Amino acid sequence: MLGAAYNQYQSKENLDSSRFHDIYNVVDNIIPLFYEKHPEKHIIDKNFSWLEPHPYVILEHHLKNDIRVICPVRDVMEILASWNRLCEADRNNEYDKIIVKGDKSKRPISDKRADFFISLDNEESGIRNSIENMKRILYPQFKDNIMLVDYDDLTSDTENTVNKVYDFLEIEHFDHNFEGMKTTHEYSNTWGVKGHHDIKPSIQKEEYDLESIFSAETIRKYSGMEFWKDFK
Repeated sequence: MLGAAYNQYQSKENLDSSRFHDIYNVVDNIIPLFYEKHPEKHIIDKNFSWLEPHPYVILEHHLKNDIRVICPVRDVMEILASWNRLCEADRNNEYDKIIVKGDKSKRPISDKRADFFISLDNEESGIRNSIENMKRILYPQFKDNIMLVDYDDLTSDTENTVNKVYDFLEIEHFDHNFEGMKTTHEYSNTWGVKGHHDIKPSIQKEEYDLESIFSAETIRKYSGMEFWKDFK
């Protein structure tokens, strides 16, 4: 919604007779109006695009409080294995239809899926693109605005990791119960595969035997992309 309104700066109507301040006023009011009915004191809103250059610039101009972006990160090969598991569990998923249509090679479907989900051209996921956008944290001017939360830290040292998130957000800690968790929203699987948003009842690390899922070439190609391991 912010991006759609922001794009009006380049509309022919505005270029023909500038309404810059009127458009700015509209964009400025979208965020408070969007959350007007929410009584919660703190809201964390999920979107893959927050660190894209265009959305981030909009936030810089129109978010009244300091920007805070939390980025969950994980070993890339494990992410690809997780996506492969979801596709295997839902054999009628939309991703495989696209993948098979675009890649006629006889390679295993798991390797084709890996290429698909990592691709910069894949707007549904774009893992490589997300990694590049997160590298914004390497620049000093952004280090206080972005937090990377490693999957291994979250699963092995959950309470301490969550408390670090609260510290990053500069809000009070909360005493969580990490058992019996539920998926609180209903989803229509618009992204193309069932179970994408399902929350497990407890926090536990998923283990994958990568060699049994992917070819050696795919593992070699996509291993070592985790820049944050050196950054930490």
